[in-house]
Amino acid sequence: MINQNFELERETENSASLLKFDSALKTAVKLLSKRDFSTLGMKDALSRLEYDEPCISDVIEHLLQVNYLDDERLAINLLKKYVGRGKGPHYIKNEFFKRGLVFSMESYRQFLLNEGVTSSDHMLTTLERAARKYLNKCDSSYDFERKVLSYLFRQGQIQDQSEIGLYKSTLRQLWSSKEIQGSN
Repeated sequence: MINQNFELERETENSASLLKFDSALKTAVKLLSKRDFSTLGMKDALSRLEYDEPCISDVIEHLLQVNYLDDERLAINLLKKYVGRGKGPHYIKNEFFKRGLVFSMESYRQFLLNEGVTSSDHMLTTLERAARKYLNKCDSSYDFERKVLSYLFRQGQIQDQSEIGLYKSTLRQLWSSKEIQGSN
């Protein structure tokens, strides 16, 4: 009799854990239908929904097996998205960190090379975009430099003061070309 009760309890526990797994898996697939998650991001999302750790591990393992979770694919998609928007390596690094992904400058440079762009070309493109945006809106060279550098900080192209000198000479050339064109 005791043996039968024990078997019944084990079957009940197994069916309960299967129900938890099924519920967690459905939740994970529903979350993935709205946006991509990294492995760590999915783990955090499921733990916030109060699923237990063994169930979360099983769900993540299953999602990895069926290729629903793929950190490398997510990283490439994020790089395409943010490089296309003109975001710099510092901005992209922060976005990777938010998603629980690992960012390296080497992989960033390699991605740009695969796209046929060097990192300096990417920076210059963003600089030109900022210059076009602010060139006719500013009255002085100082105001123009300040606004463009602020834009570059927001885009993640510049991290600290040491990188500003690289841009100032180019900005001064752009401003002087505007003055030359304005006098003609």
